[in-house]
Amino acid sequence: MVALDLLCEAASGHGDDAADVRLAVGGAPADQGRGLLPVQTAAELLVLLADRLCGRPEDRVLACLVLAKAEERALAEDDLLGLHFTYHQMIRVHLRWKEHFRDAADLAFAACHKQIRISAQAAQAFRARSSGKPLPVHLGYQHAATVLEQQDVCGRAIEICKQAQEEGWSGNWEWRIVRLAKRMHEKAGTVRTISASGMGPV
Repeated sequence: MVALDLLCEAASGHGDDAADVRLAVGGAPADQGRGLLPVQTAAELLVLLADRLCGRPEDRVLACLVLAKAEERALAEDDLLGLHFTYHQMIRVHLRWKEHFRDAADLAFAACHKQIRISAQAAQAFRARSSGKPLPVHLGYQHAATVLEQQDVCGRAIEICKQAQEEGWSGNWEWRIVRLAKRMHEKAGTVRTISASGMGPV
C-alpha cells in the first residue's frame, strides 16, 4: 500500500502533464481510443492501474486493493469523477470474473448502487470538465437495470432507466423502458383472477 500512496502523491502533483495519461469513461478498456478523458487525480490514476491488473482471475485481489485505495482517495479529496470511475471499474472487474468467483455478481451489483448514488453529481462534474459533450454510458445504471429485469423486477428497472435518461447518461434507455413495460403488460395478461374462496377463477 505504500507504493500506492506514492503513486497517488505523484498523480496529485503532476498538474498539466495529466493530459498524457488517459482514462476510459465508457465501457471500453482504457487503452482504446474513444471515450477518454485526461487523468487529473490520484483516484483516476489508480483506476487506470486497476484496469491493467484485471487480465487474469488471480489478479482480481490486487485490482480490488487498488480500487479500494482509489475509493479512499476520491472520498478524501471530494473527487466525484474519480469516485465515478472507481465504481465503474469495480463493476467491470467483478463482471469480468463472475464465472470464477461466487461473490463477484453481488459485488458488481453493490458497486452499481454506489455509482448510482452519486450519478447526478457526477453528471454535473462531467459537464463541467467537458462542456458541450454528451455524457458517457453509465455502467451502474445499465447493469442494475439488466439484473433487475433478469429477476423480473421490471417496475424498479423502469425507474432506474428513467432516472438515467433524465440525468442525461448515454444509452438506449427509451428502448429499454418500452421493452420492460411491454414485458410487464404481457405478464399481467397471464395472471388469472382467483375468487375469494381460492377455488378458481371468478
